[in-house]
Formats: sequence, structure tokens, C-alpha cells
Amino acid sequence: MLNWNASSGATRYYVYMGTKSGGESATALGYVTSPGAEVTGLSTYTTYYFTVKAYDSKGYSAASNQASAETK
Repeated sequence: MLNWNASSGATRYYVYMGTKSGGESATALGYVTSPGAEVTGLSTYTTYYFTVKAYDSKGYSAASNQASAETK
């Protein structure tokens, strides 16, 4: 489960993922309307890297700091 703090005024959060540090996809996995997302279908013993962009009436925020997690 990915969790992050809410961004004031955000109506959507777009989640990006990759398997190399700094290599998150340019295409979002999808979006959620509240902070937090469950990502499924991951390979075992793989490190994944994630960033999130908030979206509000002004458009997209900059990408969040990168987070990583290793599956078992």
C-alpha cells in the first residue's frame, strides 16, 4: 500500500511506477481521488520506484519525492 499526505485542493493523485531509480514511467498507472493506493500484479523479489503527482484546478504538481519498495 502506498500512502502520502494530502495536497490542499487536489482532486486526483496520479501514481507513476518503474523498476529503476528515477525511471518511473511517463504514463501514470492511473489515479485515485484520495491519498493512498494499492498496486497489484507486481513481480516477486523486485524493487519498484514510485512518484505521485497531485492534480488540482491549476493542473499537475511537480512529482513527489521518489519512494521505493521491494516485493517478497
